[in-house]
Amino acid sequence: MFLRVRLDADQHLWVLLLPVTAHLAYLAWPYFADSFKSQEVSMNAGGLILQPAKALPPAGFARLVVRDVMQLGKRFTALAGAFRLDTRYEAPLQ
Repeated sequence: MFLRVRLDADQHLWVLLLPVTAHLAYLAWPYFADSFKSQEVSMNAGGLILQPAKALPPAGFARLVVRDVMQLGKRFTALAGAFRLDTRYEAPLQ
């Protein structure tokens, strides 16, 4: 079947999060580019431009990709021994 690797929940999140956000950023770009190319405006009177609103999804997903790459860089430098990464969890007081 599949090659099984033992990963904890946080590592599974990183393995899935980076490719998914990169793919969503890639898919969201044509949505904005077509609107920008055609100078699309709203149907209401006054006709506000829609490009700023349509630029938010690709910009947000691109920001997530950059954050994920920086997190992976931090984890790899911690594994290399450059610094100690504190991963302790303290349960909140109830």
